[in-house]
Amino acid sequence: TASLLGPLMQRLAGIAPRVRLEIMLPCEEAAQLVMEGQADLTITPEDFLDPEQPAELLCEERQVVVGWQDNPALAGGRISESDFARLGHVAVHVGSNRVPSFADRQLERRIDIACGCFTVVPWLVVGTQRIALMHERLARQLTARFALVLAEVPFAIPLMREMIQYHKAREADEGLRWLRRELKSQAALPLP
Repeated sequence: TASLLGPLMQRLAGIAPRVRLEIMLPCEEAAQLVMEGQADLTITPEDFLDPEQPAELLCEERQVVVGWQDNPALAGGRISESDFARLGHVAVHVGSNRVPSFADRQLERRIDIACGCFTVVPWLVVGTQRIALMHERLARQLTARFALVLAEVPFAIPLMREMIQYHKAREADEGLRWLRRELKSQAALPLP
């Protein structure tokens, strides 16, 4: 929402000022809401797709390490593998079922704090030695607003494939096609 939809809403205010959207927080029921026609689409990592419904690639996201800009383990925008393992992490677990984020499904780490939303992470790492893993698009936006620094993950981690999924009965819906094009256009813009 913060990294893609926020900037898209700014752009749409100029080109489609009368468009109305309802944006919901990520939840386990998202696919079901699309199936029932209560939601037009969902944006989700590829792991959570409903194989019975159409989906399109929105973007691929790198994971990066985020921490307080005065954290000595992140000096020079780098972190060693040993510091990554030693430091406490802030993890994001989504929804009432506390579904682990993409990063937590890829690796094990020392989690000091678990929260329900990536936009809360800055308040949990600034002023501490804790670090977090998150997708680069949001991390770059947050570093412009908070005393944060980014670092490359010190080992290989797969790209997160963010997907748009919708009900097959809505595939030809021109309004939904337009929204999918606008989302992909926004996602294709260079990172800040």
